[in-house]
Amino acid sequence: MKKRTDLTVEVEDYKLNIRVGGIIKHKDCILFHKCKDKPYYALLGGRVEIGENSEEAIKREYISYT
Repeated sequence: MKKRTDLTVEVEDYKLNIRVGGIIKHKDCILFHKCKDKPYYALLGGRVEIGENSEEAIKREYISYT
């Protein structure tokens, strides 16, 4: 299995993880993700890996949810 290398920008004590997110709409429904241990819903998405563009990253993230 390939080691993940997330695209992260660090400046002094601040860390920014570059992320993607998207909306899947079918008819009048929108797909959301719900963590079992969290009281909220979120759009599907995740961190961008080094060398990926946004389209590749969101496709990989969508596959990881299935």
